[in-house]
Amino acid sequence: MLQMISEKLTAYFDERMDMSEIDRLKMILGFENILHYIVLFGTVFGTAAVFGVFFEAAFFWLIFGTYRVVAGGLHLSTSLACTITTTTIIVGGTKLAEMVRLDDGIIIAGFVVMIGIVIRLAPRRTKNYPVGKEERKKLKIKSVFIVAAFGMMALILPHGLKEIIAIAAAAETATLLPNMKNYSEI
Repeated sequence: MLQMISEKLTAYFDERMDMSEIDRLKMILGFENILHYIVLFGTVFGTAAVFGVFFEAAFFWLIFGTYRVVAGGLHLSTSLACTITTTTIIVGGTKLAEMVRLDDGIIIAGFVVMIGIVIRLAPRRTKNYPVGKEERKKLKIKSVFIVAAFGMMALILPHGLKEIIAIAAAAETATLLPNMKNYSEI
């Protein structure tokens, strides 16, 4: 559906502009991305509002997204799958954070495990966004720094926020794990 809307929008501009086929394809992809994120944000935050965790989910997304931009992680093949999974992670993770109380020992142990996973697996990129050896090294260092910083924040912030940070970081770390059907990803 997003592709169809993107193609119609592009056709509208194509009639009014002199575009090459490459420019037309770039515009379709650009519209698809914009529409995907509008639907994604609307679904996540609409669902969060229904569950009464709008601001908490925004904080969860900030932690999850900051880490994900650098470390990468699993990408799903359709916009619908991405929207459902992201909504479940953000809203479900936020609701879970409301239900648990993590002591500092659990926070420390959890972040040590997360740093180990990051050292071993980050960054995880897609075939469409490969990274070279130098860039991989830089992203790995940034990922370790981000996880360590979030761990320190979780130790000093009050309950409620520390659980959101820990669960958001754990959720993003889980997306770094390889697909169990393909062990060669490790």
